[in-house]
Amino acid sequence: MPLRLYPHGLCRKKKGEAAAAAPIYVELTPMTVPLLRDGYVSGSFHLRLNLAATDAEAKTEINRLMPRLEAAYLANLSDLSEQFIRPGESVDLDIIKMILQSTTDRLLGQGVANLLIVETSVRR
Repeated sequence: MPLRLYPHGLCRKKKGEAAAAAPIYVELTPMTVPLLRDGYVSGSFHLRLNLAATDAEAKTEINRLMPRLEAAYLANLSDLSEQFIRPGESVDLDIIKMILQSTTDRLLGQGVANLLIVETSVRR
């Protein structure tokens, strides 16, 4: 069977099937958290996140709660930076994603948005 490409990355649906709605992406402000060791700043952790909203209503709710979401994410990242993030070591993004997704679900409701880690860096 030949490969067929359709506009906007959508596959042609079979007869009687409804097309799945594409997620709506909401970009968050980039975040930076200082990395503290023994009372001194040893580096910084930079993170870019997006939320994939299930629909336009979810996007509206994300935008409405954006200040609370960003504050909660920064609080999570500050806590995580003490335990899991160190300059010169690899970052366990699975733990970070799990905790931030849990915060997303708590504030927005389960299944309203999927947290996406777009970019990370650790600097000394």
